[in-house]
Amino acid sequence: MTALRKNISLILTSILILTFATLIIGANIKSPPAPGVVSHVDDDSCPATGSGTEQDPYCRIQTAVDNAGSGVEIRVAEGTYTGIDSRPDSQGHEYWQVVYIDKSLILKGGYDDNDWNAPRDPSDYPSVIDAERGGRGVTVIGTSSDVTLDGFTITGGDYATRGNGDGVSGELCSRTGYDCGGGMFAKWARIDLLN
Repeated sequence: MTALRKNISLILTSILILTFATLIIGANIKSPPAPGVVSHVDDDSCPATGSGTEQDPYCRIQTAVDNAGSGVEIRVAEGTYTGIDSRPDSQGHEYWQVVYIDKSLILKGGYDDNDWNAPRDPSDYPSVIDAERGGRGVTVIGTSSDVTLDGFTITGGDYATRGNGDGVSGELCSRTGYDCGGGMFAKWARIDLLN
């Protein structure tokens, strides 16, 4: 009977260890986004904020990014998207840009806002991110971010008077040579740039 109890105890202990190991491993696996989750952006809807639907798109790309869960597709209609926004990362470094991304997302430009389901055409319906010389177009920061930017023109970036230098917020980029990308800057992220 004692040997039987030891065997049962050993089996139960093994099951508990396997269950605990599965929970730890499972916690580190990224789950795929729910299929079909899409947000919409159209600068023609400004100054209203919008809700991200086809009928009521967000006015700004940044609003769509802020409200999106990881893995969401953001469709951006023809237009010029501006408006520098200042954001700190988790280490307190400050970044100035039109679009700040810190999660996995798919951003697609080139949509006709009259038919969101028609094939996109960035040549006929250009989606332009314009920093207007006030910072950069796009910043992507994140330890596990997978970001796709497809069908955008990024222009007007100027980061010469911005930058985090050696980690001290506010140091001039032109003096330190670090954190100087005017069009786009990425740190700790995987990015696919498509057109």
